[in-house]
Amino acid sequence: MANVNLKPEKPSSRRSFLEKISLGVAAAALPLPISTNALSIPDPHTPSMNTGTKIFIPVMLTAYHENGSIDYDGMSRLMDFYLASGAKGFFANCLSSEMYQLTDEEKVTLTRFVVEYVRGKDPVVSSGSFGETVQAKADFSKRIRDTGVDSVILISSHFAEKQESDSVLLGRLDDFLGQTAGIPLGT
Repeated sequence: MANVNLKPEKPSSRRSFLEKISLGVAAAALPLPISTNALSIPDPHTPSMNTGTKIFIPVMLTAYHENGSIDYDGMSRLMDFYLASGAKGFFANCLSSEMYQLTDEEKVTLTRFVVEYVRGKDPVVSSGSFGETVQAKADFSKRIRDTGVDSVILISSHFAEKQESDSVLLGRLDDFLGQTAGIPLGT
């Protein structure tokens, strides 16, 4: 995978920042092979593009026991279903996985389970920007990276409140990027 510079020139707004990193995000989020032939993806510039080939990358659901604990046998069955349906990667620890209801330990354990289950055969990404401070977000992202994910996904709303200025968001993101150098990131 090519290195992507996620520290763009100082953009003037949130939208500008997100537009500048959008290509890097796509490259970082799922390190798919450069050759489109590797996944039988048609070249979008050829007339035969409508071959019906699709890539399925599910946002993971989380299976639970009646007592609220994660049901890892259920997770295995769910992942087998996704794989049988043609999944080419997984987004673990995301909104559909109830990430806001999970403890930090559960987020890490669930992500590690998904990574270990696919054994490197398919890319796995996971949300990682949790914590009250930029330092806490960076530390948690490192914990998620250490599970073996291919990329840590940032949630831009974790870095600034709606009423805060773009410069606040960009300053916090710049601080975060400085603390997480070398971690493949997506948003």
